Amino acid sequence: MKFGIALPVFGLQATKENILSLAVDVEREGLDSLWVGERLLWPLNPQTAYAMTPDGSLPTFYQNVLDPLVTLTFS
Repeated sequence: MKFGIALPVFGLQATKENILSLAVDVEREGLDSLWVGERLLWPLNPQTAYAMTPDGSLPTFYQNVLDPLVTLTFS
């Protein structure tokens, strides 16, 4: 079985230091892959409620998102 881990690319945890630290730890532990999330747009007038919050609003940490390809290249 292979294991991977997602890098922190959303919100306040999306920092250069956190990404580098986690990438080094993943390699040291012998995990097989690094993953990133992607959010291209922030909806100004959403037509569909976000299912993961009680009021249906999109969490504000999604406003700060690192580019996935740049993050993987950097790590």
